[in-house]
Amino acid sequence: MAVLNATKINHFNAGFGADTLIDGTQKTALWPHNRDGGNDSALQALLRAWPQILPLLVEEDKRLHRQLLLKKILRRLPFGRKAAG
Repeated sequence: MAVLNATKINHFNAGFGADTLIDGTQKTALWPHNRDGGNDSALQALLRAWPQILPLLVEEDKRLHRQLLLKKILRRLPFGRKAAG
């Protein structure tokens, strides 16, 4: 498993939105099931099998939260903005 082996997994935001969906395809999509707790039993089974993974996931979540917070703060600063006038 990537987390236990400290292997970084890269992903990208493809920017898919409502304008890229095909009419009718979301009526049977899996994401509403997952959003409403459908993955909970799978996640619980994973954590029962590999309990050592939880602290790693928690730490990664904290790291990502700090990174996002820093980006939000930096966006508010006037670096690189052209002077009005």
